[in-house]
Amino acid sequence: MSTQLSSVLQELLIERRKSAFKAGTPISTYVFLTPSSTPVDGDNFRRRIFRKVLPKAGLGDHHPHDMRHTFASLLIQNGESLKYVQEQMGHSSIQVTADIYGHLIPGSNKAAVDRLDAPIRIPAASEVQNTDQKIAVSD
Repeated sequence: MSTQLSSVLQELLIERRKSAFKAGTPISTYVFLTPSSTPVDGDNFRRRIFRKVLPKAGLGDHHPHDMRHTFASLLIQNGESLKYVQEQMGHSSIQVTADIYGHLIPGSNKAAVDRLDAPIRIPAASEVQNTDQKIAVSD
């Protein structure tokens, strides 16, 4: 979660605690509530809000779950590791993440093959740490 989002949610939590205390009611465990403080129904949200907002934002027909894929894709395009993306997405293994998003790693295959072109450097005997097992290398 970004620092900015964390700050917004902390402010929301403070306001909700104040409201709940004044009303003498428990605080909701949900982040997204209707104006009457009940949990938002996902189908209702998609139908009444999400689908109406998309055209105004210049976006095509999408499902809210698509935002999850956008989040992961942007992390990868910004250079985050697949391990970090796996943790953020809650995937059971890095293999799941690689199977879904591996194609988005920019130039990953070409870079791996290009590294094979680099010359192999064999250390000189004087560079070997363990003096009992020096490697005999002829220059």
